[in-house]
Amino acid sequence: MIFHKIISICILTFFIFSCSNDNPGYPSPFSGITHTLEGGPEPVGEVDPNDWKSIPQVGLVVYPAYPNPTDPFSHLKFTLNQKLFVKVELDDPVNRKIITYDERQLEPGTYQIYIDFNYEPFQRPLDTIVRINIYAEKDGAQYSTYGDIRVIWK
Repeated sequence: MIFHKIISICILTFFIFSCSNDNPGYPSPFSGITHTLEGGPEPVGEVDPNDWKSIPQVGLVVYPAYPNPTDPFSHLKFTLNQKLFVKVELDDPVNRKIITYDERQLEPGTYQIYIDFNYEPFQRPLDTIVRINIYAEKDGAQYSTYGDIRVIWK
């Protein structure tokens, strides 16, 4: 009887760990990307519902990065309806680094950040996902959102 319980626990444990990465093409915790073209942030094809969420509490509207996937440049566009401190970080899983790309107080308006993945801290893997973390701070409270960009070097 004890032998059967041990076997059952081992099988259950194996099943749980084998199912923990439902999308083996992307490094954990990345779930996918929102496909966009060179000309703008409108999604085409696959859309990751976890990416590029706006933060209505502080009036931050975030658009999908474009193009995505990219080789090796992308644009990040967002709109603020009030003055906010904004920080943009790139989470590079290959080099296990978090790089602060931009950090400053911004007035209301629409902003576009050009992201160059040839930037020095990045090494050149053949294919990787980079997470863009966007933080907004207002009255001491910090809010965040993110999106994933697939970078392909040819």
